[in-house]
Amino acid sequence: MTQFITDTDILASYKTDASGLFGSPDAIARPRDYQDLKEIVLTCLQSQTAITPIGGLSSTTGAPLAPYGLALDCTQLTGIIDLDIASDSKSATALIYPGTNLQTLKTTLETEGWYYPPDPTSASSCTLGGTVSTNASGPGSYQYGSTHRWVEAIHMLDGAGQEQHWQRNQVEKITLGYRFLANPLDLIIGSEGTLGVFTRIQIRLIRPPEQRTGILTFFSSLSDLLVFLQAACQQERYPAYCLEGFDAPALSLVTTSLTSTPPTDSLAIYLEIEHTGDVTTDKILSHWLPLLEANALVEHTSIFQSPQDFRDIYNWRQIIPSLMNTQGKIATASGGKKHSTDWCVPLNQLQNMFTFVDQILTDADLLDLPHIRYGHFGNGHPHHNFITRNPDEDKRLTKLLPQLYQQAINLGGTFVAEHGVGKLKAPYLKKLLDKKLFEAGRNIKQIFDPQGLMAPGNIWGDSKELFT
Repeated sequence: MTQFITDTDILASYKTDASGLFGSPDAIARPRDYQDLKEIVLTCLQSQTAITPIGGLSSTTGAPLAPYGLALDCTQLTGIIDLDIASDSKSATALIYPGTNLQTLKTTLETEGWYYPPDPTSASSCTLGGTVSTNASGPGSYQYGSTHRWVEAIHMLDGAGQEQHWQRNQVEKITLGYRFLANPLDLIIGSEGTLGVFTRIQIRLIRPPEQRTGILTFFSSLSDLLVFLQAACQQERYPAYCLEGFDAPALSLVTTSLTSTPPTDSLAIYLEIEHTGDVTTDKILSHWLPLLEANALVEHTSIFQSPQDFRDIYNWRQIIPSLMNTQGKIATASGGKKHSTDWCVPLNQLQNMFTFVDQILTDADLLDLPHIRYGHFGNGHPHHNFITRNPDEDKRLTKLLPQLYQQAINLGGTFVAEHGVGKLKAPYLKKLLDKKLFEAGRNIKQIFDPQGLMAPGNIWGDSKELFT
């Protein structure tokens, strides 16, 4: 029987993630197998103890932070249970335990000749269950979409202690009324632990690309970058697998590690093309060169081809969020912190969104606030991160966030694109989501979690307030 750990030093290690929030669990449990997990969940439900499932504690929204009750550490539930290869050998499915580290999983599958496309930046520290619970995505989502496209089935213990199993419907034509009735996985994926605890997850796999070519290129202005981006998104021959953007402040964090040092105040796009082995890098470059010459600073362009090249560019990109997290932690000493926005708008509205944000910062006398824009520009989804340096700046920026999020919605987008709602954005969800839809979502949670004990605070606010 698994013990409930209450040692204060161990509890302290479960009180923070990358959000700047702080949890306060009363106990920790680390199930070693399914029976262990089931016993823990049933014990908690019987004693009316709240349960917050935990993966890699890499969240930027506080989702894995238990405000009270049990922090359920699922990271010992790891490994591949089964691999089922399709008859044509071009695809497969794998049944996985939810606590499996995502990067370890991807690497293991690749050694077997299989490719799992979802690639969140936190792959080295997050778990498969965590990415499914937030519908995570990454640079490759430009081509492959978010996690939900790659999940075929989920096994779960819901908030009533009942075992649930949902399989993706494989037919194209189905009309069962509400869309989630046709594919209930669309209801479960992204639920952030509020409906139950994942016990096994079946994912879809494909064969890995034969070759890749990466291009890092720079621009003298945001307008030049956006013109290139619009044209790049229309490329049908040798299309990009990812289109990642970086503004000048973001590049200033990593210029010492660049292959080619860019001009001061320049911006950058990193694009990657997956292709077959019979297509040479020269052929890829000859196709993309006219577009690069029309908009980019071609003389500062770098090409990536080898496995080591791609490890280098991956590590280069990782420096940016890592340094921002460090700066955010330092800022807490003076009453500030890091604010990570997660908005996304249609690509043709990206310039309008940038202009709007700059204007409200100017109006609030916050334009000199340290902030960077980087990430998934090709999806209309840059990570716009801020560092406040004192309580006054933090208060003023926090007041602006609802305006920023509302504008993203007004432009046909969202204020939550890939990191989930968690606890940090739950207040905004209540303000910005249609009231009837918000109420419908809370009612769904109550059906699966009648006592309001699962992941309190995530998405809907404090469960005690909701269901008592």
